[in-house]
Amino acid sequence: MPINEYGVYIRSIRSKLNINLEDMANKLNVSKAYLSALENGKKTIPQDYGDKLALAFELSNVERNDLKNSIDISNGKIQLEILKMNEEQREVSLAFARKIFYANEKELSELKKILICKG
Repeated sequence: MPINEYGVYIRSIRSKLNINLEDMANKLNVSKAYLSALENGKKTIPQDYGDKLALAFELSNVERNDLKNSIDISNGKIQLEILKMNEEQREVSLAFARKIFYANEKELSELKKILICKG
């Protein structure tokens, strides 16, 4: 099975930190086999795994965001905790989820400008 987005990203982090799979597994208190299975898409990456990894390896906010994006892409979905949202947040989130596939390029571009802060 080919390496997934998460696998590509986490390998780049390991390279940057000059550690191997075994070192990372030890620091996270998991097996090498488990980490390998996550990287190769054989196991679903737990939703809280990005935070655990970011804390353990002191990732920057940009790295943390990129890591979470790679996890969502590799898992093929994102999860929203709508029960923790207020009514307005729930309404916007649900409308977005239902209508995103029908948005045209102009609408997507406008949404992207609103939602993605560059600075």
